[in-house]
Amino acid sequence: MPQVKYIVEEGSSNRPPCFDELINAIQHLGKRMKYTRQQKTMLREESERVDECDTAKKVWDTLQTHHEGTCHVKEIRIDIGVQKFELLEMNEGETIDEMYSRFTTIVNEMRSLRKAYSIQDKLRKALRCLSII
Repeated sequence: MPQVKYIVEEGSSNRPPCFDELINAIQHLGKRMKYTRQQKTMLREESERVDECDTAKKVWDTLQTHHEGTCHVKEIRIDIGVQKFELLEMNEGETIDEMYSRFTTIVNEMRSLRKAYSIQDKLRKALRCLSII
């Protein structure tokens, strides 16, 4: 791998050795693993996204923005998730397991966006969702 210059606070420098070691380890691991065609395509796409990045920070920021979205997108996703949580009700003819599965999906989506509900909030909501038999 050719040495690439990048800008650091003190001036221009080669990549730190740990960065090159990480890249080499990833490439070595990639050669040893057997991937499906879809996985190879995904790895190629990820690689193309970060080809122009010259620092680990830029690689991280690029991948984070692509996978998580910008702050604005994340806020909108949280708002939608909160609304789903608040409006969740047990549908007619739905079993408790089916309702709880939908409930868990919403809670997990919110947790992935770093919006967690307390156990008490989840319990109260689950009990309020149950239809009266």
